[in-house]
Amino acid sequence: MQDDEMDDQEVIRRTLAGEKDLYRILVTRYRRDIHMRANRLIPRHVDCADAVQETFVRAYFKLKDFRPDGDFRAWLFGFLRNIAGDSYRRAARESGVSWDEVCDYMTSLAEQPVPETGSSFLERLAACMGVLGEKAKRLIRLRYEEGKSAKAAGLLMGMTPPAVNVALLRTRDQLRHCIETHTGVEA
Repeated sequence: MQDDEMDDQEVIRRTLAGEKDLYRILVTRYRRDIHMRANRLIPRHVDCADAVQETFVRAYFKLKDFRPDGDFRAWLFGFLRNIAGDSYRRAARESGVSWDEVCDYMTSLAEQPVPETGSSFLERLAACMGVLGEKAKRLIRLRYEEGKSAKAAGLLMGMTPPAVNVALLRTRDQLRHCIETHTGVEA
């Protein structure tokens, strides 16, 4: 059987059985998808190639935990989301603004008017919160102000927990992009 003819489960099974060099098949198969997703998720100052490599390294060391009936690409995206979250938290620490402070501020300013230009990071965040749709604002309130889990927020919003997490990830990315666009500073 040719390497490119093996399905993901076969490659994983054989890799776990000791043919570790076969893991390169999965890397080759999914590198482009992971890199494209990383370009959308990762803060601009972080090298996406590093995030892609870290995704595959983490997946390799957790390969035994992969469910045989699972979707390997989706599983990789989960690792990438965690790496992206780590990057955002690290960026918030480096900028002197804690992630908890940002989340608290996001929820408290969701309905306030847009401030004048030349505003601080938190004022710009408030302005960007104002352009979010009602669903995104409600999800932020449920998750960060009320402390609801993704499951609880999903029940209230008629969404699955993974859909809540994806929506929140996209909303945070939209906020980051808005702040960077209007201030010229990476959030």
